[in-house]
Amino acid sequence: MHAWFEFGFSYAYKDSNSVWLKRYPHWAGRKKDGSLLVKNGFYWWNSMNPEPQKFMKELVLEVVKKYDVDGVQGDDRLPAMPAEGGYDDFTKQLFAKEHNGELPPANPKEPGFLQWKANKLSAFGKELYTVVKNQRASCLVTWAPSPYPWSKEEYLQDWPQWLKGGYADYIFPQLYRYKIEGYEKVLKELNDSLPKEYKQKVFPGILTSLGDGAYQSTRELTDQMLQLNRKYGFNGEVFFYYETLNRLIGLLYQTIK
Repeated sequence: MHAWFEFGFSYAYKDSNSVWLKRYPHWAGRKKDGSLLVKNGFYWWNSMNPEPQKFMKELVLEVVKKYDVDGVQGDDRLPAMPAEGGYDDFTKQLFAKEHNGELPPANPKEPGFLQWKANKLSAFGKELYTVVKNQRASCLVTWAPSPYPWSKEEYLQDWPQWLKGGYADYIFPQLYRYKIEGYEKVLKELNDSLPKEYKQKVFPGILTSLGDGAYQSTRELTDQMLQLNRKYGFNGEVFFYYETLNRLIGLLYQTIK
């Protein structure tokens, strides 16, 4: 059993008056106009601030200490932050300290600024991996980011660096597509960009349904996705999410060798 920390550094969904914001206003991420960092309805902390980082580490370690979990997993919100962020007081001061007094550029996706922010989150990912392993070496630390490079460009998840740095036991990129053509396109991009020595640690994430019932994968589509995974040399996959897996359980590995 793995504990999945899905919300990550997001503290609220479609709630601008969250109790978290009221209690820790200085944790909030900010856009360049000073407004709260919100994207697709999710409100975000500044993921580079050491205080929410400390909270997240304590939360993960509490689970590892108290429960016999096989692993812990960060989602596309851990470690992550919308690339539009980086303009809260803490981050502006940190950037200035490390750049001879210069303020962050006006463009939040300026390549140097984007990479700087991504590197900060990668450093936190390494730190979280280390504290979990120090607590219990057998506990897996896995991540389920978006496909790269979109993951870095939009949410600062430079996850190929996590593999290279040795702080990802497994990566489950969310290759969520509703049609086989789109799935093969993103799977091929993953295959072409992934060094062979890390391939055994990467297992594509397949979407089986949406929680609101608006989408459900068919047996035929799921079977085609599994076939493509084997074609491109991936020896396993992860299905999102559990509640709809029973509907497809008879399919799993019956025809895929």
